[in-house]
Amino acid sequence: MLEFCGWIEEAMDDIAEKCYARCVLNNENRKLCKEIVRSTYGFEYDLHFRRMLAGIIGQTGMERLERRANAVKIDLLRSSLSTMKSIRDSYAHTYLKGVTPTLSAPSFILSQFGAIYDGLREVEARIAERTW
Repeated sequence: MLEFCGWIEEAMDDIAEKCYARCVLNNENRKLCKEIVRSTYGFEYDLHFRRMLAGIIGQTGMERLERRANAVKIDLLRSSLSTMKSIRDSYAHTYLKGVTPTLSAPSFILSQFGAIYDGLREVEARIAERTW
């Protein structure tokens, strides 16, 4: 579970880095974008991913991107990330010795993976269009 959540964060960072590498020409602005990505810890949609991308393409750009994106995929992404965040926090912030944690079934994680993967690919495709 923790490894999967780490992958989600890395994937979000990768999308943001590719975005500014494609779109930001000025080296000073690229440094600012790199700092935005580097200083973002977490994988919630609104609090981390959306804010990170808005720091690169602007709030107006984010609104255009989300209007053009498949709303169902974005909603499923948002929902799955929220679910994974609460489960991840229960694993990462449990310090009680002698307590057996409840683990999610691999099938549950795979179902979340599908929704998250599709949502991230949707955002990545809209960024590649450069119509924001």
